[in-house]
Amino acid sequence: MLARTLPVLLIIAALVLTAILAIIFSPQLPNRIASHFGIDGKPNGFMGKDAFLITMVGLQFGLAIFLTGMGWIAAKLPKSMINIPHREYWLHADRATETLSWLQGVMNWITACTTTFMALIFYLVIQANLQAEVKLPTLGFTLLMVAYLIAILILVVRITLHFRRIPAS
Repeated sequence: MLARTLPVLLIIAALVLTAILAIIFSPQLPNRIASHFGIDGKPNGFMGKDAFLITMVGLQFGLAIFLTGMGWIAAKLPKSMINIPHREYWLHADRATETLSWLQGVMNWITACTTTFMALIFYLVIQANLQAEVKLPTLGFTLLMVAYLIAILILVVRITLHFRRIPAS
């Protein structure tokens, strides 16, 4: 049960965190926000505060809806449109519900990883803009990026291993 609810709780927490960050830090942020940074952490792209906050919050919520929706939509698609190894076996009438539920669970984990990553990047960008010298902490960004990519890689490997073989029965 926890394996099914944990990613959903993480998604909700990331969305709430994003909204709270926008509300709490909005009054403190300058009117011109550094929104893009070079590899050295120095800003090289800017936007207005309101546009930045709307874009970040909108992107966060939009990604969550899109990614979780993909898992839900997969269950409604014709089986011929679902591309997995050994499709005939995994989407057979006896296993289709369980397979699609498993895929939706993995999509929830992908969404949880993505929304958590986005919320933490949002926080780093806010903190960078509150400093006297605006600079994104490159180590923090790099560690977040590496952790996110590792998590997604683990999920891709898990999907691949799950569908690669037909269980012996």
